Amino acid sequence: GVSGGSIGIGSGKGSSNSAISTEQSGIVFSSDQHQLTVDNTVNNGGIIAHVQTDAQGNQSNQRLNFSTNTLTTTDINDYATSEQRSLGVNIGINNAKDKGTSKNEQSLGTSSLNASHSGRDYQATTQATIGEGAVVSSDANPLANVNRDVNSVTQVTKNQEIGGLNANVT
Repeated sequence: GVSGGSIGIGSGKGSSNSAISTEQSGIVFSSDQHQLTVDNTVNNGGIIAHVQTDAQGNQSNQRLNFSTNTLTTTDINDYATSEQRSLGVNIGINNAKDKGTSKNEQSLGTSSLNASHSGRDYQATTQATIGEGAVVSSDANPLANVNRDVNSVTQVTKNQEIGGLNANVT
């Protein structure tokens, strides 16, 4: 007689959510001969700077000539989260015996257990940046809490793997 069996269970789930600034917009001067004069300035995660690039591609913050009556800056909060789950169970039992002959076939057994869990949590801030140099404004302290380093505009505050369970049994 022939006997056999099989059970299979599978599952899966995935989610992801993100808002990341990949490129900063703004006004960047490359010449020493510049003067930016405006009435009111609003900088939402952008850059206003005088930047020079050397032959090797390295950028350096240069003196900015910038005048504005009011200066308002805000940073942009970047984030990315993802989570994946999975589950798998497979059981197979096959036992074949040929009664018509003296030949016995070998018993076959199969079992499997798969589990997985992974994810990522990323958080950063894209800073409103005003380059080095003179900034003239009627505001009392226009550069308080403003990033002045054009080479460090994104501050990563969290970048970690979450979960990380991975199991496999056969």
